[in-house]
Amino acid sequence: MSDGFIFDNTNGDISWNGVMIAAVGITGLSQPYNCPTGVNVGDAVYESATDTVDQARADVPADRPVIGIVRSKPDTTHAVVQYVGECPLYSTLTPGATYYLSDTAPGAITDVAPTAVGSIVQEVGFARNATTLVISIDRNFVQL
Repeated sequence: MSDGFIFDNTNGDISWNGVMIAAVGITGLSQPYNCPTGVNVGDAVYESATDTVDQARADVPADRPVIGIVRSKPDTTHAVVQYVGECPLYSTLTPGATYYLSDTAPGAITDVAPTAVGSIVQEVGFARNATTLVISIDRNFVQL
């Protein structure tokens, strides 16, 4: 890891000491939100309080709707959230599949829409390939 600012020409990310702090070439990134330490890069999150996010879950009314995907964590209690666009954080996506907020694990996304009564069916995006989710969050979700 090198010290100081680094600009990544491929993604347009600006990092400080190896942690992404801004995205010049990628639209749809937030300023850091507060978050619990258990929130991880790649998690689907909802706004749990003003300027605070936590792991979203389709079957827990208080933990939805999803607003974005955690793109980076500058430190353990802050998260940069990506709202839209290509997010290359994954390894096992099914290319072309639609991804939904999961009702089985906090912060997870799945290519199988929830079916349990009380869950919501909220599209988060689609897989461009095995590693890249194209985020396009549907705010008009359906509750089962």
